[in-house]
Amino acid sequence: MDATATTELRELQERGAAAASRISDLERAWRSANEEVAAASARLSQAERAGASPSTIRKIEGELAAAKAKAAEPWAERVEGARAAARDVERQVRTFVGANLDELVRALEADGQAAADQVNAAASALVSAHAEWEAVAAQIGKVIATVARPAPGDVSFSRADEVARAAAGLVAAGGENGPVLDRTRDPWALLLGQAEPELEETETVAA
Repeated sequence: MDATATTELRELQERGAAAASRISDLERAWRSANEEVAAASARLSQAERAGASPSTIRKIEGELAAAKAKAAEPWAERVEGARAAARDVERQVRTFVGANLDELVRALEADGQAAADQVNAAASALVSAHAEWEAVAAQIGKVIATVARPAPGDVSFSRADEVARAAAGLVAAGGENGPVLDRTRDPWALLLGQAEPELEETETVAA
């Protein structure tokens, strides 16, 4: 995929994440403002109940007034604006992906094939390593047999037998393939231009 397209999609996704984070931050600040009003109100009530000094009462009243002023800020509008901004980015992402779907999918498929290649390399390495393990076990059995008859279980068994057999089967079957999108299925056939064109009605009518 074009590096510019890759970069643009990543930037859009980062903008989307930032927009979502902005919503969370505003909602958190809004909750905090309301909680501070409740806390300051409770402190004032407790101070009055306890017969606190006038200076203490005035101090708490000032805190309550400040908390109420903070809570009275246009939090709802801020949150709605942030949500609208997030929706704008979501629309931009959908539009971009729709316009570059084939390139995006092909790039991901290439990444998937690279991962499959790593799986195949690891499977081959596991098969080779397990064969070497078995060879060493056989050598141990051969060495001890020169001085006494070995009994079953004298030499430990591999705990990787099952996975090694599975890896060998994978290698024998041609290895792993990367994930691919079936472009013959709807809606991908239509979106990616893989659908067979419909015959014109005039072509299906006998002359």
